[in-house]
Amino acid sequence: MTYIVKREVNYMPKIGEYTVPNYGIEKICDLIIEVGRQYKNLDEGIVSEETFQKEIIRRKGGAYTAYKFDLGVYGFIERISRGQIRITKLFIDVANPIREEDRIRAKTEAVRNVRLLREIYEDGFTDSFSKDDLRIWLVEKKGVSRSEIDENKLDLIRKLYIEAYPYFKREKEVSGMEKTQPEITQPQLPVSTQQISQPVIQPTQVAPEEEEELKLGNIIRITFPKDNVETWKRVKKIVDIYLGIEETEKVTESKNKEQEK
Repeated sequence: MTYIVKREVNYMPKIGEYTVPNYGIEKICDLIIEVGRQYKNLDEGIVSEETFQKEIIRRKGGAYTAYKFDLGVYGFIERISRGQIRITKLFIDVANPIREEDRIRAKTEAVRNVRLLREIYEDGFTDSFSKDDLRIWLVEKKGVSRSEIDENKLDLIRKLYIEAYPYFKREKEVSGMEKTQPEITQPQLPVSTQQISQPVIQPTQVAPEEEEELKLGNIIRITFPKDNVETWKRVKKIVDIYLGIEETEKVTESKNKEQEK
């Protein structure tokens, strides 16, 4: 079968400094799902534009330029050179998602790629507004000339945005859930005394030849350094107590005081 490629008018609608897609996100994604069967084994990469063009014309007739333009605006394809285009991950995630959530995420990212739709949402529009609301917003907030605004463009923009709004809303809800998700932290366990490192007191090592030893009977054995006056005083006191000398001295001292009286 031979495909006749007609020369088309390059239809790229603009309003002010904004580029406006020709078709809504759902129609573009329906086209991607159909065309994507041709690239079901492709992760992402460069393909022949001629083959890509024939696939679209076979399904949608002679509106290739408008569809190609919209695919680029949404971020599904990138033209890298004459005769070649790059299919992006967003295209693959819509055409052949691993899970349905991947397709929804890709659509959400695609509508955010359209600056006009994104700014309408960021300025507080829901899916319920009039063309007059949109006209006022374009003129007063975005500086679009009134001569550029006609009813057809307002109808198109309003339709595109209402179709994209659920994806903006979903993104906000998901983002809000992530922000309000309580942070899970590990409970602080009480620190046992075994976990606390205690200072270790190292005993002073004394050579055997520098020590003296005192034995009191068969039970008490005292070892102390030689020539240490303070230590000797303590040892002597212990010995006096053991032998009862200290107590005897106290009694003698007490009697002497009584006699003096």
